[in-house]
Order: sequence, then structure tokens, then C-alpha cells
Amino acid sequence: MNKPKTILLINDVVPVLKALSNQLEAKGFKCITVSDGKSGLESALRYHPNLIVMGVILPKMGGLTLLRLLRKDHWGKNVPVIIFTSLDGLESVFKGDAGRKLNYWTFNESRFASAVDSITKKLKHA
Repeated sequence: MNKPKTILLINDVVPVLKALSNQLEAKGFKCITVSDGKSGLESALRYHPNLIVMGVILPKMGGLTLLRLLRKDHWGKNVPVIIFTSLDGLESVFKGDAGRKLNYWTFNESRFASAVDSITKKLKHA
């Protein structure tokens, strides 16, 4: 039996964390959830998930700082990351990470199901 792929979800909006986690676990993935950037970085470096889905505005450490520190780590420079945020216009901020495994989505309710599908497809190919 194959070990389920692990997704680290980092977001301070608890209903979003729960909804994503519930849907992804129903599809057979193991989810680790944390609600601040500092815990997110610690969890990423400890558990080495197959994918990280995170917000940008996070307590204790912002998402941009988290991503910068993650990319300094030997393992972290290659882990796929999906930025899932309600903020518009951040695409240019992440252009420096374009050569690495990064996706960026602006979150809204109508895109939630398609985001879950995209996460599922990304992990199947990881």
C-alpha cells in the first residue's frame, strides 16, 4: 500500500484550513494544518511535505518571508508551493520564484473547487 502524499496547509483563516483539509483528506491525502508562518516553516522543515499550500498574510511570519527562508533550505528550494490568497496583484512579487515549483491563485469561493482539483492534479504528477 502506498503512503499518502502529504500537504502542508498554512493559513490563518480557520474555515479555509478546515475546508481545504477536509476535501483533500477525502481524496486520500494526508494534511498538516498550521495557522501561522513560523509554525508553517517549522512544520515544512520537519515533515518535508510533498506540497505546501499557503497564504501571504500570516501571523508571526508573513508568507513572503516564509517562502524566502524555505527556498534557502536544501530540501525547501524544490518543494512545490501554491500561494492561495485573497489578495490581488501579487503575481509580480513571485516572479523571482518562477523557475521553482510555484503556483499562485487568488482565492474566492467560486474558485475553491477548481483549486482543490488543481492541487490534486499537481500531487499526482509530483
